[in-house]
Amino acid sequence: MTAIGPGTTGRVATHGEIWQAASEESIPEGARVRVTRVDGLLLCVRKD
Repeated sequence: MTAIGPGTTGRVATHGEIWQAASEESIPEGARVRVTRVDGLLLCVRKD
């Protein structure tokens, strides 16, 4: 996973696929995340 900050996107790996992701909070690179919503091809995530 790449770092994600509020208002920016990063990338996360889930089920063997790489997805673009966004979050309302800062998440450092390599952190575990939980998917809260799917918006088209964008995953909305939060820290797990």
